[in-house]
Amino acid sequence: MGLKGNQFGDLSSLTALQILNLSNNVGLKGTLPSSIGNLKNLTTIILVGCSFFGPIPESISSLHQLVYMYYKTSLLLSVACFCFWYNKSDY
Repeated sequence: MGLKGNQFGDLSSLTALQILNLSNNVGLKGTLPSSIGNLKNLTTIILVGCSFFGPIPESISSLHQLVYMYYKTSLLLSVACFCFWYNKSDY
């Protein structure tokens, strides 16, 4: 794709988004915005080959539909436990 920059803009309006695939856009830099947690329908986040860095926002823990997150080669610091990955029907 060749996306560049470190500004995501307002992600909160993309409420129906299910798959966020920004893979292989080395020009994407900076930290992930906490507004990513507003995308309640996300099932998949793919950030492989990007240049993101810093902590993964805690707001991602509110994405109860998220089942897959891949960020190899990004310099993202993962939280100790991704306890939000569970099947709500089990509870």
